[in-house]
Amino acid sequence: MKMIASAIIFLNFLMVATALRFADQQDCTALSSCPHKEKLQPSGTVLEILPEKCLKIICVNGSATPRLYHGEKTCGCCEFRGALYPPGKVFLAGCVKMACEDGRWKPSGEIEKRCKQCEVFNDPHFFSYDRHRFDYHGDCKYALTQKGTSVTPDYGVFAQFQRCYGLPSCIHTTTFKDNPKLVIELAQSGLAPPNIFKILVNGQDYVVPEGSYAYRITDGGKPQDVLAWRQGDCLRMLGSQGLFIQVCKHRIDLWSHPYLGTNLCGLCGSPDNLASNDFTARNNQEYTLQFMAPEDFASSWKTVDQASPACTGGGRPGTGGGRPGTSSTTEAEKRLRTCQKDRRSWRNLSVQCDEAVNSIEVNGQKAGKELNGSLVEACAFDLCMITKGSQNPKEEIKTWLGEVQKMTKERVFIQTMVAVCDPEAGECVDLPPSTTEPPTSTTACASFDCEIDIIFNPFT
Repeated sequence: MKMIASAIIFLNFLMVATALRFADQQDCTALSSCPHKEKLQPSGTVLEILPEKCLKIICVNGSATPRLYHGEKTCGCCEFRGALYPPGKVFLAGCVKMACEDGRWKPSGEIEKRCKQCEVFNDPHFFSYDRHRFDYHGDCKYALTQKGTSVTPDYGVFAQFQRCYGLPSCIHTTTFKDNPKLVIELAQSGLAPPNIFKILVNGQDYVVPEGSYAYRITDGGKPQDVLAWRQGDCLRMLGSQGLFIQVCKHRIDLWSHPYLGTNLCGLCGSPDNLASNDFTARNNQEYTLQFMAPEDFASSWKTVDQASPACTGGGRPGTGGGRPGTSSTTEAEKRLRTCQKDRRSWRNLSVQCDEAVNSIEVNGQKAGKELNGSLVEACAFDLCMITKGSQNPKEEIKTWLGEVQKMTKERVFIQTMVAVCDPEAGECVDLPPSTTEPPTSTTACASFDCEIDIIFNPFT
C-alpha cells in the first residue's frame, strides 16, 4: 500500500501542475478537475482501477483519491464494466456464473434461469426469447437481436445466412456489436474449431486463448468490457450491454439480461414474456404467429451492410416489405410438404433423427420433452432438404446425423446448466429481486428510445 500511496502523491503533484497550466489557458474551474491522459476529467471520474488491490483511483475536486472496495484486507478482486468484485462466485452481468480467482474470471458453464434464451440452429430453425418455435430460411444478413428498431443500433447480434444443400439457408457468420465503437466478427475463418476461435475485433485479428478462464477482448492492446472464452468446440462471449452469446458450428444461442425487456427487437423478438408479439417488424407492425415466419417481418430485420445486391432494394431495412429472391422459405416449405406426403419415407427420417437425439446424454440427462421434439422435428426437416437437394443423399444424411448428435450434446449441456443464483452467497448482485418481473408491453420495442443505465454495476 505504501507504493500505491507514493504513486498517488506523485500523480497528484503532476495533476496539480497540469491543472494550473489548463487554468492559465482556460479558467480556475479546471482546478476541480483532474488532468488524465491529456484530458481534463471532471470530479467523480474513475481515473484508474487496480483490481488486484480492490481499489479505484477517483478524481475528487481535483485530487486523485483512492477508494477501497470490500475491505482493506481484500485483495485479488476481478473487474467488469468498472465494477470490482471480491473473490468468490457471482452471476456476472446477471447471466453467467463466474468465479473470481486471483483477479481472473473463471466460468462454470452455468446460466441464470431468469436470462431469456433465443436459439438459432441448423438451417436455420428458431426459438424466440419467449419460446415461439418457427423457421425462416433467408439468404441475407439479419438482426437476430438489437437495441430498438434503428438500422444503426448501439448494440446487437447479427447473422449472415447463406444457401446450403441447394435450398435452405444455414448460419454463416455472426457479428457481435457490443457498442458503437466495438464490433466483433465471428466465424470469418470458419465455424469448426480451431477457426471458430479466430475473430476480428474492429477489423483486427484476435484469437481467443485456450484455458479455463474468460479473457477480456483487446482492441489495439486496450482491454474492452467483453469477456470471451472457449466452451468445448463453441465460443462464448459476454458483452457489456446485457447480451451473452454462444456460437457453435451449427447454432447460435443468445441470452439477455432480465432488465433489457422491450429494449430488444429483431428475429428473436422481445424478451417481454409476450410470445404473441414476437413477429413485430422494424416498423412496429405485428404479424400473426405461424411456423414459417412471414417474409415481410423477417425482411424488415435485414441489415444495411448486405454483401449481395439481391438483399437490398425492395426489402430495404426500415420497411415492412421484403424482396422476392432473398428467402428460400416458400420453396423449403413446398419441399417439406413433398417429403411429408410420403409417410413411410418421412417416418424413416424421423426415426433416424429420434435415434440420433436420444443417443445423447450429458451430466446424466437427455433432452427434455420440448427440446427433444424440436430437435427431432428440425432434424427431419434437414434430412428432407438433403434427400431432395443432394447428389449423394445417403452419405450426407449419415454425416448430418453425426452433426445432429454434436448439436444435441451442446444443447443438452445448456439444459443441464440452468441455475438459480444464491442471494445469501452474494451471487445475485447483478440481478433484480427474484419477485421482480421484466416489464411487459402489448407492443414489442415500445420503449426502444429509452436509455439503459449501468444496470449491472452494484457499486456506482
